[in-house]
Amino acid sequence: MKLEPLKLTQKIKSSSDTLAIPTIAFLSHIQADLYAAAKAAGCDIIMPRSEFVKELENLL
Repeated sequence: MKLEPLKLTQKIKSSSDTLAIPTIAFLSHIQADLYAAAKAAGCDIIMPRSEFVKELENLL
């Protein structure tokens, strides 16, 4: 089974029961197209992978 994170995010954000679940996307800083797709999917926080690694403890 292939995991499709952006489709899962859309599903989470499309239900009033799960809308409040925070979603975080992390990606390469040069992936502008993926950034736009994550934003369109409803991700609450989108950050470069390097920042995600530094902030992981605070995010949890």
